[in-house]
Amino acid sequence: MEAFYKIELGIINVGSIKWRIDLDGDGYITSILLKDKGLLSGLYQFTGEYLSEGKILKGEFVSSRYKQFWETKKKTREVEILFNKEMVSVLVLKPKENESPRVDYLRVRGLTDPLSSFLNILVNGKNNFRTI
Repeated sequence: MEAFYKIELGIINVGSIKWRIDLDGDGYITSILLKDKGLLSGLYQFTGEYLSEGKILKGEFVSSRYKQFWETKKKTREVEILFNKEMVSVLVLKPKENESPRVDYLRVRGLTDPLSSFLNILVNGKNNFRTI
């Protein structure tokens, strides 16, 4: 299933979103692609790619992997998170953060990624996980 959206600021077209969801038995993959567009793209260029995959357990979307890529004229950011039993098992940030994390994600249970949280809210009306 795919959906396409325009990002608008008033009547000004700022960008576009392509959202894809693939459900396969007890598994899912969802992705979002963001792209600048219109008059403001000359001033503020951006592109973003987000991917989440995991299992559907008892009607809930439980993440196993999340990837994010974000790029503007001045900054590029990559994030990859692997989950094992609702816990973060691997967290990769590029460029690496100089600051220590405020939360030790490797010890917190009941976590999921932003896209899986969003799917849980859309499908179930709530999200029973904490979003990293």
